[in-house]
Amino acid sequence: MLCLLAYWGQEWVVVHPVKLSPGHAFQFRFPFAERMLRTPDGAELNVLWFKTPHSRGVVVYYHGNADNLIRWGQISNDIVAKGYDFVVWDYRGFGKSTGKVSEAVLLQDAQLVYDFAKEHYPETQITVFGRSLGTGPASYVAAKNHPQRLILETPYYNFEDLATHYAPFLPHIVLRYHFNTNLWLARVRCPVHIFHGTADGVVPYYSGQKLEKLLKPGDTFTTIPGGKHHNLGEYFAYQQQLKQILQ
Repeated sequence: MLCLLAYWGQEWVVVHPVKLSPGHAFQFRFPFAERMLRTPDGAELNVLWFKTPHSRGVVVYYHGNADNLIRWGQISNDIVAKGYDFVVWDYRGFGKSTGKVSEAVLLQDAQLVYDFAKEHYPETQITVFGRSLGTGPASYVAAKNHPQRLILETPYYNFEDLATHYAPFLPHIVLRYHFNTNLWLARVRCPVHIFHGTADGVVPYYSGQKLEKLLKPGDTFTTIPGGKHHNLGEYFAYQQQLKQILQ
């Protein structure tokens, strides 16, 4: 019975969307355009596209597992201030995006948003940035394409690794989500930069640290001592390293 509950209840554990009305008007510090991307199966993905007057490129952002673009659009403050355009989108069922989420469709949608960026920028100007849940899809996209760089914040080795941490008594056969970041990261050819805090209470530091063994010469792994899952941006070491990466 416990295995059945774990199998059918995984969406409740994996994603925590907050919906928005179709007419919701976003308000942010920097100017942006709003788009609705239609998927091959008829769902719609809500995308925000922030532009700078003298852009150095674009950061395509794959966000965490909760809330919606009201929260994640605020990341634009950090990125646009560094001279980059910023594309961020909501997963299916989040905000104004429609459709039902699963691992397969999330990966397909992740590529669709990357393709949107490729319509407007050469890949040499595209930075893929994943946070928490989004680090898996971001790694998948970076492995399939040729972006300028990949940035991962609070990443997991894979979902089996997280399942072992949280529920070691459950057999992995019940997992419907796998997000094999480790396998995708091993195929990424562009520079990779990882951030993780030692006090992360959601994705354990050791899970992200295991990815360090897969990094190439020139890649970086930045440890934030005492950093938690939601506050790395408050640390000077994080901001300093991020600024150096984007410069």
